[in-house]
Amino acid sequence: MKIAIFNDDLLGVVMGDRVNDVSKVAGWDKADPNASFLKLVENFNELKEEMNREAETGTSYSLNEVTLKSPVPSTRKIWAAPVNYRKHQEEMNKIFNNAPRTIEEIAFFLKSPESLSGPSDPILLPYKDRLVRTMRRSLDMWSVNRRKM
Repeated sequence: MKIAIFNDDLLGVVMGDRVNDVSKVAGWDKADPNASFLKLVENFNELKEEMNREAETGTSYSLNEVTLKSPVPSTRKIWAAPVNYRKHQEEMNKIFNNAPRTIEEIAFFLKSPESLSGPSDPILLPYKDRLVRTMRRSLDMWSVNRRKM
């Protein structure tokens, strides 16, 4: 079962290219998606069968017509791994070979809960103007140094 939060914090089940509203049978309160999500997780085994039935017969929307939101309404912590594949792990260990700890020892780190986003949400960079100015300066310096060669 693929579960989605969509549009105005409705709960849905994705089936093929459609999302089916199961908010009512799941006891989903779109005014409080955080509490509703916790309730869904806690009671999923009891709700699953009724949600499947509703998904087959209830209100259905094309995925092209809806806005999918973050699969988790909010969280206090996001645990992340510093690497997601072995080759990158080897590269990072080479780069940080003088570091007091290796990537293997670090294992996980915390990310800001504000980094949650839906699949179509823009990714906002902090200090965008400063980043662009720094990149421009770096490119200008590279260009000047290149001309001197």
